[in-house]
Amino acid sequence: MKKILALFLCLFFISKYCSAQIPQQLPYQAILMQDGEPVADTDVTIDVKILDASRVSVFSETHNTKTDTYGVAVVAIGSAGGDLSSVPWSQGGLSIDLSYSTGDGNNPLGSQDMGSVPYAFYAMNFDGVSSIKVDENGNLVVTDGEGNEETLTGVGGGLDVTFEVDENGNLIVVNPDGSKTNLGNVQGPTGEKGTKGDEGAKGDKGDPGPKGDKGDTGDTGPQGTTGTGVLAYGNWNPDQGAIFRSSNLSMATVSGSSEIVITVAGFSMTQSNCTPIVTSGNGSVPSYYFSNGSIRVNPTGNFNISIFR
Repeated sequence: MKKILALFLCLFFISKYCSAQIPQQLPYQAILMQDGEPVADTDVTIDVKILDASRVSVFSETHNTKTDTYGVAVVAIGSAGGDLSSVPWSQGGLSIDLSYSTGDGNNPLGSQDMGSVPYAFYAMNFDGVSSIKVDENGNLVVTDGEGNEETLTGVGGGLDVTFEVDENGNLIVVNPDGSKTNLGNVQGPTGEKGTKGDEGAKGDKGDPGPKGDKGDTGDTGPQGTTGTGVLAYGNWNPDQGAIFRSSNLSMATVSGSSEIVITVAGFSMTQSNCTPIVTSGNGSVPSYYFSNGSIRVNPTGNFNISIFR
């Protein structure tokens, strides 16, 4: 079963009147709903008829339009080929009858007496309408091009409805039973740019961001200069051999000779790349010389050796 809600937006005449003050277009808006849901974003055909007191059609036209996301369809009656100037506005008793179709058959939107609207407009000797507003009592106030105002009450088929604007700028119809119908936002003209406001208080410090990914390994740096310091060290006793020594130092006797051969693991010692310091426990200084990457010492007893780069 189809449920249809139609909002007759007081059938305002908009911005165009002929010399006899007969309106050229009537804005109309309806909210189309089916099974409790809006008929949204749908192509629809809306048939419009104005009937006289005998229910005889004195005006008809068909509009092809599309609903918005809320199921709202908007048409301007008189813009689709119908002639509103032929309507006998002064006779009274007129009603408007509407129906719509989405291609699945005709769906009546119902009929509504036109009451005092648009007759109030027809009766006014206005030289064009320059603005329409809502006063503090919720009535419509129409201003013509010369600044004359006309307050319209009892609009909407003769019903005693009033209007108000809520805090969000929406135009609200207040019905006789107290219920309200929201007709949407009433957009006013753009105001002048306001003055710059005071600078706001500094906000709280934000939380630390997540840890970044590990960066790529950098390029190998250039070879540094050779450092200085102790390369190796040891102590020799003729009776006991090497008493103590650094782990990289080797000390051995030369077969058939009194010389002690001293080598450093992984390092070829020459006079240009190291300096040995040899001391003896008896006060004499043993002689030494470099030979094939090693140092040969001629001991006179115990001796200590420290090799510096």
